[in-house]
Amino acid sequence: MLTSLISCSQTSQRLEAAATKIGEARAEEAPKPDLPGDCYKISRAGAKHGDGPLVIISKYDVALTAQNRRTLRCAEWFETTYGVGGGSGS
Repeated sequence: MLTSLISCSQTSQRLEAAATKIGEARAEEAPKPDLPGDCYKISRAGAKHGDGPLVIISKYDVALTAQNRRTLRCAEWFETTYGVGGGSGS
């Protein structure tokens, strides 16, 4: 009789452990939010035929600065939301 009670106790513990693992697995599968919409935006310099070299460099610098800021912000959002990463961003 004592063996039967011990066996039931072990079975109950196994069932609880299995249920916990299943719950954790399902929680990991929960849908995660998408990146903010502007994280998919592509920057363009807008340089045109006839622009001088200094104008072209200036336009590319502005576009690159904006893209770098967006990339760092989106990376920070991703790291915070998904709990991964930890890059310095520099």
